[in-house]
Amino acid sequence: MQGVVRNFDQYQVPVIKLGKDTSRAAVCLVFEKVNTGGKPLDAFELVTAMYAAEEFHLRDDWKERRKRLVSNQPVLDKIEPVEFL
Repeated sequence: MQGVVRNFDQYQVPVIKLGKDTSRAAVCLVFEKVNTGGKPLDAFELVTAMYAAEEFHLRDDWKERRKRLVSNQPVLDKIEPVEFL
């Protein structure tokens, strides 16, 4: 058991740190290159990454916006983030 815990404790997670002065084009390029092997990412994920550099949390904004949209227009209950964009 201790060996399993040690493996997690010592695991090194790869990180790419981009400064605030990194251009959006560079953020998009890094995003594209890093995420080619895993789960396919959509336009919403890319836009979320772009705005994260500006300290705007698109995913949080979307959750709040979606609540308001659905409460006013229940027909929009099934709308996905990419469709909204």
